[in-house]
Amino acid sequence: MSNPYGAATSTAAQFGELAYGSGSGIVKAPRTRTRSEFVVAGTSLLIPWVVFTVNWALLSFTVRYRHQQLCWFVVELSFCLICVEAYFAYRAWRRRSMRDPTWCVFLCLTTALGWALGVSLGMVNYSAHMRLYYDVASLEMYVNIDPATTNGLQYLDAGRIVFTKDAYLDVSRAGGVKHDVAYCAAPVTTSSDKLASYDYWVVGTNCCSPTGEFFKCAGDPASPKAHSGMRILDNGDVEHYRRSVEQAESKHGISARHPMFFTWVEDPVTSVNSHQEVGFKNFLLGTLIYFAFQLFCVALVGAGAFRLGHGIK
Repeated sequence: MSNPYGAATSTAAQFGELAYGSGSGIVKAPRTRTRSEFVVAGTSLLIPWVVFTVNWALLSFTVRYRHQQLCWFVVELSFCLICVEAYFAYRAWRRRSMRDPTWCVFLCLTTALGWALGVSLGMVNYSAHMRLYYDVASLEMYVNIDPATTNGLQYLDAGRIVFTKDAYLDVSRAGGVKHDVAYCAAPVTTSSDKLASYDYWVVGTNCCSPTGEFFKCAGDPASPKAHSGMRILDNGDVEHYRRSVEQAESKHGISARHPMFFTWVEDPVTSVNSHQEVGFKNFLLGTLIYFAFQLFCVALVGAGAFRLGHGIK
């Protein structure tokens, strides 16, 4: 007896070959993406970006300034995540004949890249902007201080000082030393007479001759708008500035019993806040750029631009 479903069965078999057959000239149906692939792609997008963002934030802002041990503990913990990913990436690579290891390897490499960039940029951002802001903002601000009638011992906790409006830089009593770069210092005063002690010094690097002449560390030292100082607390530089003051003492026959070091600014509040603003802008811009970069890389891998294996799916 003839099979009434023979034609249908034959047709179905032929359709199956067209869709999934491996014979010569057979066209495979396009593979649809599964839900798990989208989950893997989303994970590969978010984890490296989160590691990058968290490390940069930790090493840039308040946590590092107030809780350094906690900060570095979290950074090291995030590195352990990379080690775990590396282990699974290695296992996937060993089994690449059975399953494509591309996503595992991609996740490990981009997380490591995000970690390294986050740590590096965080340290740069902190050193260049945020540490200075936290150092100065954590100290006191004093207003209307006359450098001729006060001494540095009275304002050891000063981060910013607004001097009296008649205060100016006495560049004729400036000093300098050479140590790879020229370290320059000039006293702040309100009187042309010799003071008992010059304790307030405006300083800078490579803005005078090696012995202090031609002092230009304050832009325009004669500017009528500038009569404020923002404290410099960097220990490495302070030691060289102290030597510059000692050179000025010896050269001009003056005394500096409790020297303090400042940058000469018009508005100390705006000046210190500008460091905070730049630090936050750098962080926000960097996180957005890295997210866009990671999204681009995920799209390339998802589109099949890079494949490390052709195993069984």
